Amino acid sequence: MVINHSSGDCGDSYLRKFNPDIERAAVYAHDWNQTLPEFNDYLAQAKLNCQPSIVKRKVSIKRADATSLMAEYFIAHKDKLPSSIRKHRENIIAMIMSGTSTENAYEEALKKVA
Repeated sequence: MVINHSSGDCGDSYLRKFNPDIERAAVYAHDWNQTLPEFNDYLAQAKLNCQPSIVKRKVSIKRADATSLMAEYFIAHKDKLPSSIRKHRENIIAMIMSGTSTENAYEEALKKVA
């Protein structure tokens, strides 16, 4: 439960709905060891959800290498990609050169495909 730092008690909206003494007693009486595995699973999933969606590499990629990575991905996924993705070729290469993974560069480009 969240309490007010100044007063040391719960806020008015909480007090209108709940009795803090009863809620605290329930918290203290609960066997937290039984819920620890589920809580640890929840924390692990929450940490994954907070990861940035775009994976960045720590080094920059040369244009020739970025072009090769872009082409390899295109060939491997050509049947699933719209033909209009070709219009975003330079943007995809630039993103790969700046450290964005090839997959994420295509995902970003696909957001802009009309």
